[in-house]
Amino acid sequence: MAGARPPQLNDELSVCTGLGGAIKSLGETATVTNCTLSNNSARFGGGIWSHGTLVVSGSTLCGNSAVDSGGGIDVALGTATLLQCTLAGNSAGSTGGGIYNPASASTVTVKDCTLSGNSALSGAGIWNGISGTLDVRDSTFSGNTASDSGGGMFNEGTATVRNCTLSGNSAANAGGGIFNAASGTLAINDSAVLSNIASSGADLYNLGVVTLNDSTIGVIGP
Repeated sequence: MAGARPPQLNDELSVCTGLGGAIKSLGETATVTNCTLSNNSARFGGGIWSHGTLVVSGSTLCGNSAVDSGGGIDVALGTATLLQCTLAGNSAGSTGGGIYNPASASTVTVKDCTLSGNSALSGAGIWNGISGTLDVRDSTFSGNTASDSGGGMFNEGTATVRNCTLSGNSAANAGGGIFNAASGTLAINDSAVLSNIASSGADLYNLGVVTLNDSTIGVIGP
């Protein structure tokens, strides 16, 4: 079939490029269905590094690690859609243990997913950067741990959380459940953010703009 070659597992050696421990997709459309990506590593995107269009469905990313950002997935630029996926036990040395959506005009949609046991300096579950758009629906965050802030989620951009549960996440500093930075716009609808742990704003630490609708939030800071 004519056209661009589809992205491959270990398309380019991550030890050389630092991008995508299992999958690197550059300027392409990558579809990952009913797969398990485990115990991969890279500097960026321990499991997947995407610069294009990414769709992941019915899949598990577990035990992947990034030296810098995006233990599970690094959405460098473009769009990413995750449907009925599990991201568990992934880690990043800096930001986005589960998913990293950096300071670029990228859009990430997460629906009917579980993010658990991921770890990072900040944004252990998901990090959404200053120009990023994040839409999370019908999903659960639990047991994610940030050594600084944002155990479940760290938002600097525009984020919507709908019909989600964030519980049992932790951060050493602020926002065990969610950290919303000064640049962040966050809408929480029909969700519960409870029983998370942090020194300040255990469930929600807000410095930006937050809209709450039919949601239950525990401890709010600062």
